[in-house]
Amino acid sequence: MARTQATSIKPQAYSQIVYDTTATQANNIYTNITDFFNAISSMAKGTKTLTILSSVTAPSGAWNTEGCVFEGNGSAYDAGGITITFATGTTLTGASPPKFTKGIRARSTSSSNIYTGAGGYTFNVSEVATIQSTTAAFFKSTTGGQDIIAAGSSARFLNDGYENYESTAGAFASTIVINYQLGVAVRNNTLRSTNSQVYVQVLDTVSMDASGFPTTHTNLSVGFGLLLNRNYSPNLSYQPVTKTANYTVTKSNGHFRGDATSASFTFTLPAATGTGYTLSFKKIDSSANTVTIDGNGSETIDGATTYVLSTQYQGVTIMDVATGVWDIVS
Repeated sequence: MARTQATSIKPQAYSQIVYDTTATQANNIYTNITDFFNAISSMAKGTKTLTILSSVTAPSGAWNTEGCVFEGNGSAYDAGGITITFATGTTLTGASPPKFTKGIRARSTSSSNIYTGAGGYTFNVSEVATIQSTTAAFFKSTTGGQDIIAAGSSARFLNDGYENYESTAGAFASTIVINYQLGVAVRNNTLRSTNSQVYVQVLDTVSMDASGFPTTHTNLSVGFGLLLNRNYSPNLSYQPVTKTANYTVTKSNGHFRGDATSASFTFTLPAATGTGYTLSFKKIDSSANTVTIDGNGSETIDGATTYVLSTQYQGVTIMDVATGVWDIVS
């Protein structure tokens, strides 16, 4: 990152400003956090990039974050990395919320919302950035529209005492779309609403296991909820994996090859819930040992609790067709 030291140039001349307590305050480099945030409003719309090189507490006041990207320089999960604490009295303003990325942990301890929008906005969290709130939602949508939460590349949504997102729009006036990409982790109770909403979670790639994404949101009044994988269909995503011992199946893979050369073993299925998910199995060795496919608990496969593959290259494809029920489809 190039750092210019000529003190006569104003912040709006830069597309990026830096907060770094180890440097000398000059031009686009700030060692005083109040000056750093004040400089945001002086920058041209859509050109603001903020790089945080030190943990900070955002000072109170309304900060113009139009076009801003909050960037850090380290990883940030539950702890570590760079934390920006938004305390009571801090608000972020602009037509859309800023993007949090590259090791930023945005933590709200405020009794009011940090960003409030009129609906129809997108907020982005990515590259090991973390969002969490203690007493009020970090993001709030007040009117109808489609709000998109784009979470990618190891983003973290945590409940630190309160949900991260809240909608107060009229019944069925809002659609909440969350696009999860690889590496994202979420916890239960990260969304909140006061009226019925349409709620859609989208898993971005076929290798993402829907069971790893919580759908329980105690304070979310939903008229409709959906968890889907936009790249998945029952006839696709046959990502193969080979096993030689007992294994509990997840939906991260579609095709399971069993090598029972050393001993017989069992594939234990995930719970069937009627998602239409298809899994296939094949015994690939020539031994007399067997590969058993076992339903979760008392769940059945074509009416039986197990299905046994006993000869080389014998295979079966099953589909999750209802709660507790797998059908053999080929």
